Amino acid sequence: MKIHYSKVVIFDLIIQLDYDHVIQITKLSDISLSLRSFNQNNLINSNLALFLISNQVPDFRFKADQNPLSKNFDITSFIHLKQQTCLSFLYFLVACVYPNVSKFQGFHFKTFDTQGNLSIQFNSLLCFPQLKENYIQFTHLNHLNLHFKMNKNCSIENWMWLRGFRFPII
Repeated sequence: MKIHYSKVVIFDLIIQLDYDHVIQITKLSDISLSLRSFNQNNLINSNLALFLISNQVPDFRFKADQNPLSKNFDITSFIHLKQQTCLSFLYFLVACVYPNVSKFQGFHFKTFDTQGNLSIQFNSLLCFPQLKENYIQFTHLNHLNLHFKMNKNCSIENWMWLRGFRFPII
């Protein structure tokens, strides 16, 4: 993925956007994965799912006004992928996950926010190959949210950068 980035994506962006130097190219600064849990079993399964998807131990936070010892709680488990792990996770999404999503045609360009970042939500986690084996354990989990944070505020440049990796944006 790094070779593809350095040999293909950078060259394409320099030509298409008429950059003078490589430093001007947008970069993916981090990818955030998050799952919300509403009970203790969901919290354990959410953390396990995030660990299996990313190979990193997730962190979690309580809602600000909530007692952590109560039976009904709202906890968000999250992971921030940085630098090299971002590119490998992006490749994993494009090559392994999106082909498993039924009736998937791509993300619309309007999913970029005003800062040029992209937010995606997976309704079912069973499109991840790591979670298919134990599907009963992961079927009741809430939506997985992915947030791609780019270093530039220009949606068009960020879209072109993701398109260089065959990210499905229409």
